[in-house]
Amino acid sequence: MSSDNPLVDHDGAAPTSVGAFDIFSSAPEAKKAGMQRFAAHLNEFAQSSLPTRDLLLGIHAAMTPDVTIDTLPSEVRAEMRLSLLILDRPDIDHVVAISQQIHDEEAQKKVHTSWRSYYLTVRKRLADELEKDTKITVAPGLKGALRSLGSRQISGYPEEPVVFASHTLTMAGFGQMMAFQLGTDQIIFPDAYYGLSTGLDKVYTHLCDTYDALTPDSSALTDVLRNEAFLQVLGTRLLHPFWDGNGRGFMGHLGVTLARAGYAVDMGKLQTASMQLGYIGDSIVEKVLHESQLSLVTDLSEAGPLHYLMWVSPSMRLDYMDKLRGGLTHAIDTITDSSSPYYPFLEDTHQTLTQVFLEK
Repeated sequence: MSSDNPLVDHDGAAPTSVGAFDIFSSAPEAKKAGMQRFAAHLNEFAQSSLPTRDLLLGIHAAMTPDVTIDTLPSEVRAEMRLSLLILDRPDIDHVVAISQQIHDEEAQKKVHTSWRSYYLTVRKRLADELEKDTKITVAPGLKGALRSLGSRQISGYPEEPVVFASHTLTMAGFGQMMAFQLGTDQIIFPDAYYGLSTGLDKVYTHLCDTYDALTPDSSALTDVLRNEAFLQVLGTRLLHPFWDGNGRGFMGHLGVTLARAGYAVDMGKLQTASMQLGYIGDSIVEKVLHESQLSLVTDLSEAGPLHYLMWVSPSMRLDYMDKLRGGLTHAIDTITDSSSPYYPFLEDTHQTLTQVFLEK
């Protein structure tokens, strides 16, 4: 990207969302340092009586390095600001009317050479208009907190002290990724899962509370891992409640669970398990989207980039978030039932964890 401002630079690939950036380094040395910080607090976590919804936040804070908004790239900060101004607003009728007017005006112009140029302009104009009656504070929860953008005060509406954020999880095929890396015009963004924003806190709490209500059949390692499989398969990639470092946070929880049950915690096996569960996480994402009558976010639709429609078409975004929230809740409520469409993913996760931790 040749400019710090993704709204004016249309030569490079603009970010699919703030969540497309790595907030924390994924380099082996960074992960090792995180594991060391976690290990220093392991006994404290294991002795804690905090509910999982709070414990996970503490584990994530220990696992991830200190980072502030000032240390983030300027394009990430710009995206966060736009998100606070535009996305998931309660005054949807007002936003729909303004968005339609801007669409109509821009459609009459002959200056746009691509869908990307068109939608970048539309969302920039939309943000400028909405800023007239909106005060925002960009203060994202980057570590030890659910992914959020900051606070917002819209004229005539109650203050929103925490506005939760979406994220993207790249799920493109090899060909798409090659085209993306080469800058092929026809494919601006690879396929990605566009995660939940509205109601993230409620679904996260429901996931954690449901896990806390599960009781292992015995203290045997396989039974302990079966309970933990529930949290791993539904949380790490599907709900993805943190900006970044979700694999580290949820694997840290697995370590605490093992310590509480009296088993030795092998940090190397935790990292191995995290890597091996990735493909299962991708598969359940696709299944939940299918069951919810949704699809991956892609730029290959005839209507134009669906990613930007999620920004400038409030009704579409509202419908998407409603369906996704329902799909996530349904997966949480049914996955332990052998007749559930999600049960095979729980079984695969349990089998993978068992193979990793029973291996000599």
